[in-house]
Amino acid sequence: MADKYPLIFVSGSRTIAYLHSQHRNLPSLRKLVPEPLLEINPQTATSLGIADGDVVTVESIRGSIKIKAKLTQDIHPKVVAMQHGWSEAVANYLTDDEARDSVSAYPGFRSVMCRIVKGG
Repeated sequence: MADKYPLIFVSGSRTIAYLHSQHRNLPSLRKLVPEPLLEINPQTATSLGIADGDVVTVESIRGSIKIKAKLTQDIHPKVVAMQHGWSEAVANYLTDDEARDSVSAYPGFRSVMCRIVKGG
């Protein structure tokens, strides 16, 4: 599976502007963080032909979403990340509530193997 989905998608990072999925309808906060973004390491983005601001498709075994890329050195090259709570890019379309940890039986709602492609 790692050949098809070589990256790890994580969600749930926080921002100062919003509380979970709340307050995205407030214009003053929407100015601070106007849209969902997928954080990608520049090294990873370059290898995939992705530039800052490009629309990308994030795909997992369960589904896919389209989202703008935000290049940042603050993330590991094998990881991509986005905030949760956006109706424009629903992170849960990518996660699998049936795939559960063998010890705790808890599903991995915040991480999943994925791939990204420019456009979509």
